[in-house]
Formats: sequence, structure tokens, C-alpha cells
Amino acid sequence: MDAAVDRVLAALTQLAQKAGSTVENIFPILVRQAYLAGWLGLVVCAIVTPAVVFGVRHFYRFKSSDKYDPAFNEAGAKIAAIVLAIGGAFFVALTLEASMLRILNPEYYAIKLLLETMSGAVGK
Repeated sequence: MDAAVDRVLAALTQLAQKAGSTVENIFPILVRQAYLAGWLGLVVCAIVTPAVVFGVRHFYRFKSSDKYDPAFNEAGAKIAAIVLAIGGAFFVALTLEASMLRILNPEYYAIKLLLETMSGAVGK
């Protein structure tokens, strides 16, 4: 465990040196970034949820004005409503979960972002 902590501190120090700052200044910025990413995800959920509900409602209540085969068009609209409902529900659920985790534990995501950045820099 101490080796992992030393790696994180070394990575923070290296990142701070590149940015011309100190570790005490860099880590709170990463924590704030993770926290704000969580709130941004909640805003996206707040916008997408009513749009999905409106779209599903619109497709489900669709009445075809086609005189040749209205039942086919209405059935297609109901299938589109079902697909939109399932896809929208998955998107909102996954985004909401990720956003709440970022808000509740931003330090973890800051360290994760730092390690991903450092592993990408080491791999190059």
C-alpha cells in the first residue's frame, strides 16, 4: 500500500513541477474538477430525462395520416417509443450513477484521473 501512495505522491509532484505549482495546489483542483463533472452529469440528466419522456409520449401517441397503411406506421412509432424509453432509461441511470459517485467521492476520481494521466504519460 505504501508503494502505491509513494507512486501517487511522486506523480503529483511531477505534475505539479510541470505546471509550475505545488502538490497542495494541484490536488484540490483535480478534486474540484471531479466534483464539477458530477454536477454537470446531473444537469445533463435533468435535461435528457424530460426530453426522453416527451419523445416517448410523442411516439406512443402517434396517429398516422397515411391512408395506405396507418397501422404499420403506428406500430413503428410504438416500437420507436419502446426503444427510446429503454435507451433513455439506461443513459439516465448510468449517467446519474456516475454523477452521484463523483459528487460523493471526488477524491477517488481525482486520484483516478491523476493515475490515468500518469500511466498515459509513462506509456508514451
